[in-house]
Amino acid sequence: MPLGISLAGLGRGTGQRARIEWAAGLGFRAITLDASAPGTRPRDLDRGARRGLAALLGRLDLTFAGLDLWIPPEHFTSATDSGRAVDAVVGACALAGEIATLRGAPGVVVSIVLPEAPPADVVDALATAARAARVRLADTGWPPASARDGFEDAIGVGLDPAAVLLTGADPVVEIARVGDRLACLRVSDADQHGRVALGRGRLDLRAYRRMGAPSGVGRAMTLDLRGLTDADAAALQARAAWADAGDVA
Repeated sequence: MPLGISLAGLGRGTGQRARIEWAAGLGFRAITLDASAPGTRPRDLDRGARRGLAALLGRLDLTFAGLDLWIPPEHFTSATDSGRAVDAVVGACALAGEIATLRGAPGVVVSIVLPEAPPADVVDALATAARAARVRLADTGWPPASARDGFEDAIGVGLDPAAVLLTGADPVVEIARVGDRLACLRVSDADQHGRVALGRGRLDLRAYRRMGAPSGVGRAMTLDLRGLTDADAAALQARAAWADAGDVA
């Protein structure tokens, strides 16, 4: 799988087009868009805008890997917020499915964070939306609610190494432990204090790549730069660390 990049949490330029072009200019071959950002929020995009977004990705030769939607997990259990949270995920699934169809890119994921014990009706609504859009939801919380036996197949595990490391677990070991519940692999790093640039923390990137490559999940391994102050430097550091860990895909 190639190394892609998520635009969630980045502040490049004045709009999504500038950020997409920035990512392509750095040599990333796959992209995960931010479903909460102006310009890629589902409610902001009519049919023509969605076609234009897909065309932009095509011109830049970028594989569409999916969407990130970082709703606070407690919103899914809140009596006042759960409806809006579910609606937002439903909209993100529909947008991801439409762009995937336009780009001929099956297997995209919408990454979210579920609470430890999501209500059954919320899980059912999210799974129904994912199946209707022909996408898969990836729960990136750790430990993930979606790893439990019997959980909806439309909602899998999104393995975020930094989140795993910050609990004291080993992301390489967890790939095997999650097994066929795995929906996508993110690329991030952490030390004992928090998220850091790739290669500056405790992730064994070579082992992570070697273990993750045969999994066949998602469209790319997705670089996650959330929480890092200098996106340019962190992205370049990630490219260098990825190259040091093996041939750049």
